Amino acid sequence: MWLGIVGCTASGSGDEPEREIEPFNIQDVQPLTISEEVGEVAFRFLDRASGEMKTVLKRDDVPEEVREAVLAIDL
Repeated sequence: MWLGIVGCTASGSGDEPEREIEPFNIQDVQPLTISEEVGEVAFRFLDRASGEMKTVLKRDDVPEEVREAVLAIDL
């Protein structure tokens, strides 16, 4: 999977050269490991049964089938 970001320049004098943002391969991103010693973290994920986004405060409350696609939020 490839991810690209497209942006625009703010209105101004236009003197700044445009920069091209290089796409990156999402597979190159290292997975994050959350240990039990982590401080306050919320976990947000898509509940496949209901189709809704859910937020939990315990790592163990994240269903096993979505643990590779969870957003960890440092509180």
